[in-house]
Amino acid sequence: MSSLPARAAGIRLADATRTFLGTIAAVNTRRAYASALDRMVRDFGADGDVGLLNPDRVSGWFDYVWGDKAPKTYNLRLTAVSAACATDAINSG
Repeated sequence: MSSLPARAAGIRLADATRTFLGTIAAVNTRRAYASALDRMVRDFGADGDVGLLNPDRVSGWFDYVWGDKAPKTYNLRLTAVSAACATDAINSG
């Protein structure tokens, strides 16, 4: 993960992730993505402002949490976090 896109301030991380997950029609994909995003919300705080997420901190957190997992798990979690960070659901609530 090299960077997070610029996003509007004042959006709670929990709200942004819930909005993003609501855009995923496939139940299994939504469940798999929720695993990574729920962990992110738990670790960064539900009330955390997505506009204040530091890309280096998120990257370090990701490697710490998922770095020693199986490649398939690591890649799925990376896809979830990357997709969420790239979507308007995260960027604008």
